Amino acid sequence: MLRMINLVPTNVVLKKYMYQIHFLTFITLHVGFISIDCGIPEGSKYTDKKTGITYVSDAGFIESGISGEILPEYNYGSLDLPFTTLRSFPETKRNCYTLKPKQGKGNRYLIKLGYMYGNYDSKGQPPQFDVYLGADLWVTAYFDDSFDNYYNEIIHLASSDYIHICLVNTGQGNPVISAIELRLLDINMEEPSSTSLDLYNRYNFGSDERVIRSEFFLS
Repeated sequence: MLRMINLVPTNVVLKKYMYQIHFLTFITLHVGFISIDCGIPEGSKYTDKKTGITYVSDAGFIESGISGEILPEYNYGSLDLPFTTLRSFPETKRNCYTLKPKQGKGNRYLIKLGYMYGNYDSKGQPPQFDVYLGADLWVTAYFDDSFDNYYNEIIHLASSDYIHICLVNTGQGNPVISAIELRLLDINMEEPSSTSLDLYNRYNFGSDERVIRSEFFLS
């Protein structure tokens, strides 16, 4: 399910059109990938058998939060492995991950965040919280129920060598996050712009195995 609350900062006017992005311009062989499974033990990593992508622990990217696991009854067979663990933030209001891609500033990245509550705290009260990309509000994350899991995606032109992703407690439950993924994109995939593109929709045209077209809002 796509969450569309407060997708762009209030000082940015959302254009009334969409860019259609063809993901044939991804750099291959996982160059420029950062793949983080939030909540797995510090120093651990694994390779996802479905995708061949290697995920690492989030412990080296943030200093706050508590590792946890969703309850077994929410771990159904087709659930992506990163959704089975999470990091929650019961102690501090603002909690920031710091990513430092090797290619640094001036490059365009796809940033993808995955969330699942999974009743990890046995309270049955899915939270709602804000997510910031740097100083700018990106999205308000929430869950329809304890089974709900989803991703938010944005294409972002980095103005710094560091990318900060912050989860902010708004008084409606402790923030949680399951996965963070960063992918280097071809800088020439669109006309030069300092704006970001929020995922609007994704389509599969005539293929059973891969999605070949996505639509993003220009912000």
